[in-house]
Amino acid sequence: MGCGRERLRARVAHEDSAATQRSADGGVGVAAITPGSQPAGQAKGTMMGVYPRGSKLWITFRDVDGKWRNASAGYNRGREALAQAVHDEVVAGVTAKERAQNAPRGVTLRAFAEAWLAKRDTETAADDRGRIHNHILPALGHIPLTELRPRQVREFVEALTKKKRQGNRRGRLARPDRRATRTTDRPPRVRHAARDAERRGRR
Repeated sequence: MGCGRERLRARVAHEDSAATQRSADGGVGVAAITPGSQPAGQAKGTMMGVYPRGSKLWITFRDVDGKWRNASAGYNRGREALAQAVHDEVVAGVTAKERAQNAPRGVTLRAFAEAWLAKRDTETAADDRGRIHNHILPALGHIPLTELRPRQVREFVEALTKKKRQGNRRGRLARPDRRATRTTDRPPRVRHAARDAERRGRR
């Protein structure tokens, strides 16, 4: 159902753009529609939001940005019931999107983490607080819990692991070579004496 709805919206957007372009080129364009008005060519008593244009059926609807739009329903005359189903699905999608935009975002991960840490009374509480404030909250703290997705958590863990590996690699490169220090930082005679002592010790 989700994939079908996305394809439908894409087709509606494409038809709307094509109709607008035809209007700019001097052809048949999108009718100017105001809320509550009757689209050109739609007789009274016909299905709400569905009207004929030539041999095709078109739909009119108010988009999430508040603008009224026309788009082909993808059916010829005589298939009004199917065109009405297309219209109803488009309107339902717009309504769902409006509700999602207007809904309160809810508790963020930062607020939840602070409340959780306030109740944390264990030996690892200080370490937990440090890890959360230093790593997790800077990356994910602003996201509401209702919008936090497994993909975001995976990407965060992967980025943190990569950063740790790079830090370990830089640490190894910066660490001095003890063997080079033992052999090259000493004068020649001292190096020979040390080598002879090591050999005698192995015997």
